[in-house]
Amino acid sequence: MRIKIYRAWLALLVLLLLAACGKESNPDKPEPTSGPVEAVVAVERAMVFPSPDRNIEPLTYIYQRERVPVRGQSADGAFLLVTVNGTDGWILRAQVELSGDIAQVAVVGMPSASPTEIAFATAGPSFTPTLAISPTPGPPTRTPLPTRTPLPSLTPTGQGPAASPPIAAGNSTPGSETVPTGPAIQVGSPPPLTITLPADWQEVHILVPFRTINAIRDVPLAIYSGPLPGGATGYIYLFWGFPSVTSANGEINLWATGLQILRGSLVGETCNLGIDHEEPFYIGTLEATGTFYSAVACGEGEKDTAGWMAALQVYGGNYAFFTAVEPLEVMPDQMMNLQNILNTVQFVPPEGQ
Repeated sequence: MRIKIYRAWLALLVLLLLAACGKESNPDKPEPTSGPVEAVVAVERAMVFPSPDRNIEPLTYIYQRERVPVRGQSADGAFLLVTVNGTDGWILRAQVELSGDIAQVAVVGMPSASPTEIAFATAGPSFTPTLAISPTPGPPTRTPLPTRTPLPSLTPTGQGPAASPPIAAGNSTPGSETVPTGPAIQVGSPPPLTITLPADWQEVHILVPFRTINAIRDVPLAIYSGPLPGGATGYIYLFWGFPSVTSANGEINLWATGLQILRGSLVGETCNLGIDHEEPFYIGTLEATGTFYSAVACGEGEKDTAGWMAALQVYGGNYAFFTAVEPLEVMPDQMMNLQNILNTVQFVPPEGQ
């Protein structure tokens, strides 16, 4: 009898111990720490934007499980201000997990005013000349697919690195350049390359503003323009010597840099800008990364246009070519003519190379 009672008490004791262990195995969720707040990427790839707007082109990307410090948040909490490789940018709150107390992160406002933008060359004569270069097959084969996106704008700062020393370029004639003047325009230098231009084409070299994520600096711009068959006017804009957007792993992203120039320095702020997908183009014999674009519904004083972008790095220097034609409806007929000019480009190596 005593043995049965002892066994019953022993069984009850075991049940009580098991119940106590069960409670200890489900502790409450820990409270957030009060230290620095970090964002941990929860998706395969998260975009880092220059401002809290998912409709603009990203500056770079960060990848799954990557950690970045959080420095601020948007007023609606949808975006977080983070630092990637020493550069500030905005990521979507929905694409990350947070380590730390988000309530400690301050709300960061964005400036609402935008300065005006530099004006570029306008269309030339409407007569029909003959190109000095005969058409040959070239890469561009597709018309742009426009999408509506907002456009930022800049004003020249008058500050920034000086352009490289002048290097003779192409078949230009001294004194043939018409350089715009005024408080918003600075004279620049030719790029380190040669280019063969058709008859009646001109070139100018100026400095224009380029926005990085935390500053505005001046970069060199060469503008080649002239008549095309059928009364159209062609343009080739060459930005060079500009800083690069880099990815999270430190690799140069010329695609993102080129789009930043297109939106921030080339296309007017009143235009609706559309871009196609990324694909290869050619400058001379070198492959470049680029896309087709179109700028439509532009406001008064600005003309609709279309063309393509091609960006590449040569001898350690960055180059971004943008073609354009007015009127934009003739772009499919003028692609080969513009590409033929780009086929003549030859980059001049620095001294000692």
